[in-house]
Amino acid sequence: MKAKAKETSARIGLAALAGAGMTFAFPALAFAAEGESSGGLSAILPDMAEFIPMLVIFILLWIELRRPVLGCPRTLATGMFVLGFGVAVGVDLFALKGDIERMNSVFQFGMQAWQLFALASGYAAWYTGAALWDARGWRLRPKPGRAVAGLGTATILGALWLGASLFLISGTAARQDARFRETGPTLDGFAFLPGAVFVESVDNNPPADTPIVLEDDRPLIEWLRNNVEGSPVIVEAVGPLYRWTGRISEYTGLPAVIGWDWHQVQQRTDYSEQIQKRRFETEQFYRVPDQAYAMSYLEKYNVRYVVVGAEERFHGSDVGIAKFAQMPGLEEVFRSGNDAIYRVR
Repeated sequence: MKAKAKETSARIGLAALAGAGMTFAFPALAFAAEGESSGGLSAILPDMAEFIPMLVIFILLWIELRRPVLGCPRTLATGMFVLGFGVAVGVDLFALKGDIERMNSVFQFGMQAWQLFALASGYAAWYTGAALWDARGWRLRPKPGRAVAGLGTATILGALWLGASLFLISGTAARQDARFRETGPTLDGFAFLPGAVFVESVDNNPPADTPIVLEDDRPLIEWLRNNVEGSPVIVEAVGPLYRWTGRISEYTGLPAVIGWDWHQVQQRTDYSEQIQKRRFETEQFYRVPDQAYAMSYLEKYNVRYVVVGAEERFHGSDVGIAKFAQMPGLEEVFRSGNDAIYRVR
């Protein structure tokens, strides 16, 4: 018994020593990774708290691996926790070359960390419950001598579960309030269209603001969904971010010449000039009356369908829109009021 106790104490001592080493090693790496521009060690120390859970789990894994007989599920779950914390901490120490303020590093690797946490937590919840509680049918009773631990753990987990669930109520209500209109529970992605209006604004010129009735675009969307096969390229208006432009491609799944361009410019800075050129050419396509320019544009981007709706009239010009009906290379295949779809011959 004494020998076993000494062996256990030695294992715990080694684990504590390893943990202490990691306590200094990780902040040292963080300090080196951040460099002098970070403000020195005083800027790193507040972040050391995030290493503590990883150190605790690492110590548990060390003790587990030193057991004469390994419990495979328990060892695997503990290893997942260590790996998950390692990934979560790692994105604070290292970033992909060319990343933008670590965003891609955090998003891509952080997802893997949460998956590891989820897998390991499932086993950990069962393991902890089996150690603290006796289950007899639907009745749970704390095991002898473990009532305080069992009730305390259940209380903490219940509080965490309740806190995490608050977003389901408050977050859902806030998101619903941010929408165009109340729809109620539905799986219909077009349910918000009736009665919804988006106001396209012009900077410093309120009289030029134009209300866009979203329901007017439904016929254009439905015709393309019902009558077009494959993935031909369409062209529609391009506008500022967080606007209604790009809606035809979004609701049909058809590729557009250009839509939401910001992430392409942000993430692919080497190609930003090409993206801006494509955006400018699309703006000109709906503005200038030059038919030769329009045909050259359609051929360059292999466009099959031209969309003309309220957004195109707002971002284009009267003469730019009027030329489509006069172009021999285009044929009108659908019309709904002032809106139309043209197909390249």
